Amino acid sequence: MEFWFHFISNLFIPLIMLVVGTLLFIFPPKKINNFIGYRTTRSMQSLEAWMFAQKHSGLIMAIVGLIMLIVTIVIYIPYYEANERTISTLGLIITFVQLIVIIVSVMPTEMALKKKFDNK
Repeated sequence: MEFWFHFISNLFIPLIMLVVGTLLFIFPPKKINNFIGYRTTRSMQSLEAWMFAQKHSGLIMAIVGLIMLIVTIVIYIPYYEANERTISTLGLIITFVQLIVIIVSVMPTEMALKKKFDNK
């Protein structure tokens, strides 16, 4: 039971990234707003930058979410019959790595925005 709890819990972050990224890419918010979408100072400078950021960040999120989903599943398979402490430690490490990946996944969109829109 311990295995399944941690396994399913660790799939939430990649699944959310995959779904939100896909939705953001396919159905980006049409207007600059403070509630939904990829909202940074650079992305909110103009409508053109806003639309670019939504598509770009959505694609990055979806790809990263899919990769994290596959990697998480592959990492967990050998630990199916491991003891409770090992499973808990594995779950904690995976969650920590996933959070770092989320933070780092913002960088490509910010760099693309800077490259494309800082001169305008």
